[in-house]
Amino acid sequence: MKYYDAKVRLGGSLLNEVWCHGISAPEVMLLNAIHGGSAIADLAENKKVSGDKAKAKISPRKLRSELTRKYGSKKVHMDAFNGLFGPGAGQALPEEVSMNDFKAIPDDEVESEDETEVVPTPAPSEDEKPNGKADGQSVLD
Repeated sequence: MKYYDAKVRLGGSLLNEVWCHGISAPEVMLLNAIHGGSAIADLAENKKVSGDKAKAKISPRKLRSELTRKYGSKKVHMDAFNGLFGPGAGQALPEEVSMNDFKAIPDDEVESEDETEVVPTPAPSEDEKPNGKADGQSVLD
């Protein structure tokens, strides 16, 4: 298991960034999901923590337990966790991540729900205005 240092943009905001040090690969992914999908910046492996044999050999069950204890107080966090890694306690968790896992989808690959072109309505001509009056003229004139 690899551990990382990463800047996390809370709620995806550039104005609200915090550094997290020595966090596991699954926790990096979970923080990204919780904070909006583009929350991870400046991801780098923390070789000191990754080299710790006790941390490197943690079982998926124990890591799941730690992450559940840390993030399980909110249902939305657990929904994100289960969505990423599944609900099973013994299921494998990712061993490593990279910034390629967090790249935004380019604009030209995003499908729009409504691709109809908006065409402005032209202003009515003098002949089409009610009572044949121009804007600003009273009907009583």
